[in-house]
Amino acid sequence: MANVNRKVQNLSSNDGKAGGSIRVHESVVSSIVRKSVLNTEGVVRFAGNSFVDNIAEFVGSKAMQDRAISVEMGEGSVAISVQIVVQYGLYIPDVATKVQEAIQSQVQDLTGISVERVNVLVMDIERGESEDEEDDE
Repeated sequence: MANVNRKVQNLSSNDGKAGGSIRVHESVVSSIVRKSVLNTEGVVRFAGNSFVDNIAEFVGSKAMQDRAISVEMGEGSVAISVQIVVQYGLYIPDVATKVQEAIQSQVQDLTGISVERVNVLVMDIERGESEDEEDDE
């Protein structure tokens, strides 16, 4: 049970009328992070660390994406790290900043948990799908 407690964040209810507790598991935060990152312009995909991760991504495995996301639940806050691949030709610091802002905004808006920090590690650059299609023509 101690391991589970480190992976959840206790929240207080806004209205105070209902009894019980509200807790958010780190997998929920990870899911929000995943969607935020993939919806950020300039991000091609999450970065895989190994050949197996690259194969897993090719077949659409969510597990590979989860290895590229680290969520550390603290007392009243969360620290997040992501590993991404950025579209070639874009200014990397701008894309990374957009990723940080998207993650912080979405996690705080959807869970009420304060985001202590968002670390972005750009592992590679690749051409985007639209550029690949233009090359084929």
